[in-house]
Amino acid sequence: MLDAIRRALDTSKALKIQDPEYKTLTFEEVFRLATLGGSQALSLDDRTGNFEVGKDFDAILVDPFAADGDDRNIMEVYVAGRKVIPFQESV
Repeated sequence: MLDAIRRALDTSKALKIQDPEYKTLTFEEVFRLATLGGSQALSLDDRTGNFEVGKDFDAILVDPFAADGDDRNIMEVYVAGRKVIPFQESV
């Protein structure tokens, strides 16, 4: 997701070079597009996309200091509020 955010910002800056009147996207706008905007595009914004009470919690916990910067950075994964990686058995 962070790579997609970076690419969107870079593309927005490139568009500004081509058209000086183009208004570049802000980090806040791109972050919204990557979260709530994505859920709106899939018509899931009533269930996910932000931290409103009652919405599903889908998230990953990333170790920013892990080497190589790929899926090895992912420490935990939550789907609908339940931790699925590392796997934890139900009690």
